[in-house]
Amino acid sequence: YEEIIEGISGWVIRHKTATISENIQMDPRNTGKALKSAQIGVPKSAAIAPLLFEDQVFGTLTVITETDRNIFGTEDMMLVSMLANQATVAIKNAQLYEASLAANQAKSTFLANMSHELRTPLNGILGFAHILQQKVPEPETNKQLGEIRQSGQHLLSLINDILDLSR
Repeated sequence: YEEIIEGISGWVIRHKTATISENIQMDPRNTGKALKSAQIGVPKSAAIAPLLFEDQVFGTLTVITETDRNIFGTEDMMLVSMLANQATVAIKNAQLYEASLAANQAKSTFLANMSHELRTPLNGILGFAHILQQKVPEPETNKQLGEIRQSGQHLLSLINDILDLSR
């Protein structure tokens, strides 16, 4: 982490802007451990763009090449910036997808728990209403118990429909 902060990538993060370094070994923005790492091997050129979302940088896209093959220019920086923007969109979409999967799992767990918590006592009520209906001879009470059972069956049907829709 210290190497990133001391390097050109740290400069990009702090300034929230893309940059080119024609020679990272000689670039004054490259200090500390980053400079020591850069000095290993042949001279290199770098194009670095921030991964920027809602004015917050959460990383950089860095492209490095050996200076004897190529030195990055303005067009290269524009391309790296465009790629960084596309990478930002892809990363944020992946994060949103992960969040939606978690929300969907939470919904499924909630519905499964709630259906159990609702169905268990409802089945008990329906069972007791049925037993009472068989044992009570009075027609008015028997009719009311029948309405309890009918309403309970309707409620049970609604709970089952909600579960079917959630699947």
